[in-house]
Amino acid sequence: MGISRNNKRLLISVTIAALLVSFIIIWIFHFSNQPPGFTGAPTQVQYGITLKNKTGTLTGNGKLYVFAPVSETAFQSCKTIDASHPFKTEKDELGNQVLVFSVDNLPPFATRPIRIRAEINHYSFPRETGDTKQNVYLQPEPYIESAHPDIADLASRLAEADPGQTAKKIYNWVSSRIRDSGYTKENFGALHALKTGRGDCTESMYLFIALCRANRIPARGIGGYLCTGNSVLAPGDYHNWAEVYLDGTWVLADCQKKVFAGQHREYIAMNIVSRHAAPVMKGYPRFRYQGSGVNVRLNR
Repeated sequence: MGISRNNKRLLISVTIAALLVSFIIIWIFHFSNQPPGFTGAPTQVQYGITLKNKTGTLTGNGKLYVFAPVSETAFQSCKTIDASHPFKTEKDELGNQVLVFSVDNLPPFATRPIRIRAEINHYSFPRETGDTKQNVYLQPEPYIESAHPDIADLASRLAEADPGQTAKKIYNWVSSRIRDSGYTKENFGALHALKTGRGDCTESMYLFIALCRANRIPARGIGGYLCTGNSVLAPGDYHNWAEVYLDGTWVLADCQKKVFAGQHREYIAMNIVSRHAAPVMKGYPRFRYQGSGVNVRLNR
């Protein structure tokens, strides 16, 4: 016995309604399980490196190490990483990710471009991280001379009862007192910035961190890029800023750009700056080549 026309319509309506309900349930489940502040639209970034064999012989066994976006911070989560050439990924305990490329059989005087792509989830406000490595970010380090008497004296004069108020006061002092010297390749550190009143984004970052640590407030440096939406990262746009640990999460503090606890989506963290970070990258903020006879440059 066949199904009547009315029953067919009823069956179709019930099926469509069931599919719609299922879709709504899946949608609610997906977004209710995302961390608070999730924007729902990943940012896609690309950047490139070109290798050039400067010799008249075939290259041997070289290694190229390149920072990728930090896997997890209070503001971002790296979803995917892809590249035009095979690579392996090394991670450190802080969340830094280093892509390792083998460089073999590069013909004499030949070039080899490598393109790297990543998708990043951003959050409109910092997530609570419950970071267990806070003590790492309280000690003096190279360029962060938080135990120096001059830095300790200024830190005590900027101290307030509340750590958040202290951090904001330090940010205001560094932002207003350190004049931008323009980019310099060499690092000079926090004490140099304090004594001269000058520095680029790196020195402002170091001084903010040193003053926070002198007040026993965890703070750390970040290297990366500022960009709006999907972007090709340009070498000249590389930037350093700081983060300070307050109320269970990391808060952005960019003294040079005059940003405190805001504009998180525009910042792409590529490197948590620390002596404890990525041993294979010590002293190399963006990439490192291990081998001879090859020039390496970031693509413009």
